[in-house]
Amino acid sequence: MTTVKVERRTARSEPYVFELRSDLDSSAELKLDLQFMGHYNEPNLELAHRYGGDDDLDCTYILNYNPQTGEWTTQREAHHSL
Repeated sequence: MTTVKVERRTARSEPYVFELRSDLDSSAELKLDLQFMGHYNEPNLELAHRYGGDDDLDCTYILNYNPQTGEWTTQREAHHSL
């Protein structure tokens, strides 16, 4: 990945970290624009993330790209407290 954009903010190097407003609604939708190197002709991926409040600060998305079809699939993994 080369760039991640969220709400007009851009991160160009790892780790891709963003500071967001503290007054963000607990049901706000954030659109992440993921831009890749393009070695496999992968297009940019727009990922819509629904913010779930302070209990939802850490999440993982599984991204799969099929170079034969040129399509992305995404899946959000649930996190459980220990």
